Amino acid sequence: DTPCSDPDQPWRELNLQQAVKQPGRFCCEDGLCIDSEFRCDGNNHCLDRSDEKICQTVQVPQTYNIEIPPLRREISEDKFYPLHIATHVKIKNILSINNQESTILLKFVVTLKWFDDRLSYNFLKADANKNSVSSGIWTPEFTFVDRMDQTKAVEVHRHTTIEKLGKAVMDGGIGERNLYENESYTGSDNPITLKIRYKGEFFCDFSKIVNYPFDTEECFVGLYLSGTIRNFTKLIPTQPVVDYGPSSVADYSVNGWKIESGMLEEGIKGVKVKVELGRRIGSIFLVTYLPTIVMNLINQATNYCKNN
Repeated sequence: DTPCSDPDQPWRELNLQQAVKQPGRFCCEDGLCIDSEFRCDGNNHCLDRSDEKICQTVQVPQTYNIEIPPLRREISEDKFYPLHIATHVKIKNILSINNQESTILLKFVVTLKWFDDRLSYNFLKADANKNSVSSGIWTPEFTFVDRMDQTKAVEVHRHTTIEKLGKAVMDGGIGERNLYENESYTGSDNPITLKIRYKGEFFCDFSKIVNYPFDTEECFVGLYLSGTIRNFTKLIPTQPVVDYGPSSVADYSVNGWKIESGMLEEGIKGVKVKVELGRRIGSIFLVTYLPTIVMNLINQATNYCKNN
């Protein structure tokens, strides 16, 4: 029995939405419903383009401090513990090994994964590469062990993404800015992944070279989190090291890689990525010893040949 009209208007405009499965479907403002994967993907799938409105993936609270890592909190306890950061290493190439200068030149990728329960995310895609984060959140910074001033690592590229693992909930976002709900994901269920590509020259002392050509050398890259944040974080190595590099370089064969946590220097804990190098005995024999043996045989043979 009340007037069903807007003030000073003889009619009222209503947006009606059919019942659809949510999360999993996004409904445009004009009523068309599309797959949630199309929400905020950079392309207009709604006729009214409402699927590309308000596309902020990471929701950062006002109390968020970008300088402090998210501490790990046990559900059963009211305590906070150092943040566990899963650390994975992928060797892309061994460019050179120089035992005269005691260096090894590498190209490799370090992948870090952790949870930040202070954050929440919208519109996550199944392909993590589509959930890129450029800035605005805490990310760790690495430092390499500088031995004999010969360690020179250069960061080539870094890429931060959100991995969609947890289930979405509807955030109830019906208000003045939008007439539809957004799918929201918690930071405690969906990890942040940071991939950093490095190219670096690292010190290796080749301490067993006195056993040439039967020496087996072990070189390592030591990395740790810089600054005071290492007191609030812990690098957890994930096995194994993935090796796409060559099986042999110069006189050496690559026997294998491994990763482990431990003490790098006094008072500094981090991660060691180790490689075991063995001599290529066959190659050394063919290049070094065989020509000498053949020359000696020829020289000795001339003693038994008569000159005509």
